[in-house]
Amino acid sequence: MRPRGIVEVRWFTGKGSVGVVLVKTEYSGYRAYIGVALDVNPEYDAEFIVVWGTKLPRHIAAAYFPKKIKEGVKYDGRADTRAKSRKNIGA
Repeated sequence: MRPRGIVEVRWFTGKGSVGVVLVKTEYSGYRAYIGVALDVNPEYDAEFIVVWGTKLPRHIAAAYFPKKIKEGVKYDGRADTRAKSRKNIGA
């Protein structure tokens, strides 16, 4: 099992490594973070990014993890209700 509720990680490598980490929390649902890895090992680097990385907004996280971040799924403590509100605008 991965630390801190880490669900999935995407790595982008070149001269260094950048990671996008998806975390599932008990109360807030999913959260995604992006950051530079220390290139120690994948588990430690993912943990480092969760602690020191930058939190991603929902629409960007959904681009990296489309199967996990779907409409209606709780992300950062809020359920996605935008699709429902758009339908009510024209009514």
